Parts: sequence; C-alpha cells; structure tokens
Amino acid sequence: MPEGEDGVRLAKAANALARKLRVQWEDEAADRGLDNPPPIPPRWVRTSRPVASRLRVALDDPRRPRFTPLPGVRQATAQAVEGGGLAGLFDLYAGLGSGRIVVMGHYGTGKSATAILLLLEALDHRVRLTPQQAMGTPVPVLLNACDWDPRRHSLSDWFARQLATAYDFLTSPEYGPDAAGELVRHGMVSLLLDGFDEMDEPRQIEALHHVNRQRRSFRLLVLARTDDFSSAVQARTGPLHGAAAVELLPVAAEQAVRYLQDHQPDRLAGDDDAMSRLIGRLRQHPDDPVSQALDTPLTLTLLREDPQAAAGLLRPGHFTTREQAEDFLLDRVVPATYPPHRSGPSAEQARRWLSFLAARMGRGDLAWWQMHHWAPMWERCLINALAGMLLTSGIGAVVFGPIGQYTVAGDTGTAFGVWYGALMGGCFGLLAGLVSELRDPRSGWADRLGAAFGGRPARPPHRRPRPAFNAAAGLAIFVVVTMAVGNQSAYPYGLAAGIVAAAVAGHAATRIRPTSGAGSRWSRLRPGGVDLLAAAAIGGPIGLAYGLSKTPLHGTFAGLIAAFGFGLMVAVARPIADIDTPPTPLMRWRLDRRRALLVACSAAIPISMALGFQNGRAHGVPAGIVTAAGFGIMITLGSVAAISDIWRTGLLFAQLRMRRLFPLRGMRFLEDARRRHVLRTAGARYQFKHDRLRATLANGSQRSDPPPR
Repeated sequence: MPEGEDGVRLAKAANALARKLRVQWEDEAADRGLDNPPPIPPRWVRTSRPVASRLRVALDDPRRPRFTPLPGVRQATAQAVEGGGLAGLFDLYAGLGSGRIVVMGHYGTGKSATAILLLLEALDHRVRLTPQQAMGTPVPVLLNACDWDPRRHSLSDWFARQLATAYDFLTSPEYGPDAAGELVRHGMVSLLLDGFDEMDEPRQIEALHHVNRQRRSFRLLVLARTDDFSSAVQARTGPLHGAAAVELLPVAAEQAVRYLQDHQPDRLAGDDDAMSRLIGRLRQHPDDPVSQALDTPLTLTLLREDPQAAAGLLRPGHFTTREQAEDFLLDRVVPATYPPHRSGPSAEQARRWLSFLAARMGRGDLAWWQMHHWAPMWERCLINALAGMLLTSGIGAVVFGPIGQYTVAGDTGTAFGVWYGALMGGCFGLLAGLVSELRDPRSGWADRLGAAFGGRPARPPHRRPRPAFNAAAGLAIFVVVTMAVGNQSAYPYGLAAGIVAAAVAGHAATRIRPTSGAGSRWSRLRPGGVDLLAAAAIGGPIGLAYGLSKTPLHGTFAGLIAAFGFGLMVAVARPIADIDTPPTPLMRWRLDRRRALLVACSAAIPISMALGFQNGRAHGVPAGIVTAAGFGIMITLGSVAAISDIWRTGLLFAQLRMRRLFPLRGMRFLEDARRRHVLRTAGARYQFKHDRLRATLANGSQRSDPPPR
C-alpha cells in the first residue's frame, strides 16, 4: 500500500467502496432470503479432483509473493483446508498464503449465495478493525466473469475497468486519476469471481492460462461449477497453480427436513398433508431420486415457494432420476408464480415473455439500458423523426400563428409554422434518435451499425471504462453554437466555434462527483455547479456574434444567457454517483429519468425564456408566453429523447410488443418478476434465479416463439 497522501487518498476510496458494497449486498442478501444466520448455511470440503497444484504450494509458495493473514486471522494450515462452514471459508480466504481459492459446486448448490455471505462476512470483519488495520485490509468485490475476455484484457486490467464502471464514484478527482487501477495494483481490493461457467470453453481455458501467469497482486476467489471447471483444467491448462480448491457439499437430509419444517405453517398433530409425507420420505429414504433432488438450496427453495409441488413429487414410480425431479420443480416455477387468481400477466404470457428474455440474455446478465440492441435501430430513429414532426408542427402552428406571431427571416403565419415546424421537428427528431443510439459505448461502431440494419444483436461486447468525452453533450453544444454563431455571422465561423465549444463541453460533462443521500438530487444546482470553462466556450462566441451583428447590449445578453444555460446543462449532464444508494436496476431507471429531466430543463428554460422575452417585447405578453412555452416543450422533449436511456428502452419495448415478444411496460414486468423471485439482481443488472431455469425457458423460446420481423 502506498504511503503518505496517496495512501490516505486510496484508503478513503477503499472505505467509500466498502460502504457502497455493504449497502448493495445487504439489500441483495435480504432479497434472496439469505438471513443472518442463513437458513441453509454453506458447508464445504477440500476437493479430491485434480484441479489445483499441491496444497503446500497454496500454503507457502517461495516462488510467489505471499499474502500475510488479515488482522485478527491466523495463517491457514493444511487442516484449515479440509472443510468447514462459512466461518472456515472466511478464515481460508483471509489466511491462505497464496491468496487463491476455487469454490466449486454442482447446479443449485448455492455458489453465488456463498459468495455474497463471504463478502458480507469480510466486510463485517473489516468494520471491526482499527482505522490503521482497515487500511491494509482488502475490500472484497463480487463480479461476474461473463464480461471478461482474457484474449483482450488481463485479469487485473479487466478488474480495474469493471470496478470503475460498476462503482463510478471511484473516477472522481477526489480519489485520483485512476483510483480503481491503483486499488487493484496495491491489493486493496480482492476479487470474488462468479460466473466462470458462463464463459464459453475457449475463454475458460484462456482464463485459466492467464490466472496461472497472473502476478498475484490481489486475493482471488473463483466460483465455478464442478464439472465445467474440472473439464477446463483437464482439457489443456493443467492444475491451477497455488490455489486451494474446495467443493460445496449437498444439503444433508436432516438439514433439508429442518428447513422445510421451519418454513411450513403450524399443523395439528396427525395431519397427513403432502408436505408432511414428503418430509417423512426424506427421513426414511434419503437415497431415492426425489430425496437426492432435494439436496440443494435451489430445489429446497423452489419447494418452499411452491408447496403444492410436494404432491407431484410423491407420485409413485414417476421419477427415476434426480434430474427428472429437478425438471419437474423448474417446470412449475412459472405456473406457480403466476397463478390465475393473482393480478398481473397470465402464466402463458409470462412464460412467453420470460422465454424470449432468457433466449436473448444468453448466459450473461441483463442490463435494461442495453436492450435496444435487440431490435433494429432504424425503427426507433424513424419513430423519433415522426414524433418530432407531429409535435413541432402543432407547436409551430401556435407559435407562428396569430397568438405567438414568431418570425423567422421575415416569415410567419400558421401555415408557415406547420411546415417549418414539421421540417425542423423531423430533422431534430432524427438527430436525437441517432445521438441516443450511437452514444452507447457498449460495442464498436461497426457492430452497432451492422446490428442497426439487420436487427441482429451486436456481438457480445465487453464493458469499457467510462469514456473521456460525452458525445451527447458535445453534439448538442456543437449544433447550438454552430447555428447561433453561423446565423449571426457566417457558417465557417460558426463551425469553428461549434467544434471548440463541443470539445470543451463534451470533456467537462464526463467528470464525476460522488455524493451521499438525498443531497445528490440538487448538488449539481449549487452556485458552483455551472462549469465556467464550458460556459465561456459556449457563451463567448455567441455573445460576440450577436454583439457584432446587432448591438453590444444584445451580445452581452445573449452571451450571458447561453453561458449560464448551457454551462448549467453541462454540469447537470455529468454522471453523479450516490455512495449510499444501492445500484439496483430500478434505481438506475429512476436516476436516469431524473437526470434526463434535469439536463433537458436546464437547457430549455434559459433559451425558451430568452426567446419568449424577445418576442414578448415585440408582440406583447401573450406572444412571449406562447413562444417560451412552445420552445421550452420542444427543447425539453428533444433533449430527453437524445440523452435518456428510458426513452430508448421504452421504444424498444414498443417494438417488441408489436412482435408479441415482450410487454409494452417492460420495466414493470421485469420488476414484478424480481418481486416474484423469478429474476434476481446483481448490482444494476438482472439475472434469472438459476441458470438452469434460464436454460429451460430459453429452450422453450426456441421451439415456440416466432422470429422477429
């Protein structure tokens, strides 16, 4: 760990990250029913599979840097690796000399739940330390490996990129130019890498090769399915060097019985319901297929949530393998979750929509703000253009008509307002649609354009770090300054001024400022919120152009209005990170809506007020009010269409609804599925409750769903 001011700065960043992670994963643990203590505590043993090098290398490898035990934890010994529960797994994580652990388990054994519980245990341990001890204790971070391509990025680089993307407050100048990278390089964070089995086989093999070559700068715990990890190791990579490999144990029959009894209502003595008989069968025949199927947290949870399934599991001779019993429980998830008597979609609708969702998600997570790749881009751009034409033709009829009397180059009147408004609305609606689509940094330009016209999804991209230029803000400023200066002087001058202003504003709009709690709503509207450099780059040329073409008073007024309005817009457009708010999909939806309205209004209000004031002086107060309202509505809605992920995703939902693939109110359906425990969240992304459920639904989609038109 660095010393001096750098050490204090990174320690501050690490503490902020720890607070954010605690809020995030405590909420997620509560949502998944992982109470404290957990209802089904994990148990593990050292694996007998040849997936790791000799244990003595993991305990003490003289050729590799050694991790010292965390404060308050003893150095791990060979006996500590033999087996245990959650506390033993934490002691292994905190005390193993190599800092590398592989946790394997079969379908449904609770690998992700174990990772969450271990992360919270590590954060609890860190809180109990003194500030000086905490500075040297890494903050555990749980990430999904589905986004990692080891052929393109090293594990350290990918870890730093994901850290900066998922927890963007770390990119604030308060923590330095590369806080995420420094935290990784100095071992002030540790990585819990879930989803290894969600990578395809070539990437799995390359990932293991890379981990074997990786310099050990941070603790690493890999979670993987037993068969997938064993196959990857035995195929080409050889044992994972310096790792302690353990396997999660099945749930013991008595533990399963106790869990089912604890979650059933009290019954009178002598009751002979199906669940009581199934519990008796678990006790008397722990080795039959049904009892074997009920040895994982997944299947026990499915049975707890659908107790009527107990009668089906008791049918004599119906299940000859555990897989059949598991499939029976998985097939009942949708009908049991969407019963006829409950409000919401029917079971048939829910299955169709969830099947489509599962097929398009693949083995990765779902980010709602990136779903627009699922349908052609040109359709959304066309909708934006048509909506712009319809809206502005009506507003133009009022603003240029007898009430507004607004004039452009000497032309006015209702008819002129209709066609001029339709023309401008169509052009700017199309421009807003293009900005909305092409500002997404998720994939390359070639992939986006190829997907746009064919309606095919872009290749599975990998998240990149936050860009150093805000394309949406830059393009908006470029258009405004070029037109304002060009109209008053000459367009070559306007073009030059627009390029300079766009470069300054686009860069200024990327700076992140971390905030806390409710203050994040209005923190950017403080007196110091206006970006002075961007304000000067925007207001200077506009004021000069108006001053030379009209009067110095006009120039001063126009320059100040433009500087304040668009300087405020640039400040409001900056990403903001609320350290105390968990990054859930719904919270991201709300933050995007709030941010889009703030940015749009900060641009629309000063411009529309200035235009209304000018027109009001010439034609009276009613004309000024109509002009201000008309231009304010147009600028606000156009800005929202360009910068809002919600608008773009809403259009995508409309496209999918026309194809009968997804509901029109898609976000409501996703949140409802999460509340019904069909989906779960991992940060700001959705996952299916279990990958096998996702695979079952995806197979059903391939058999029954019509192809997109």
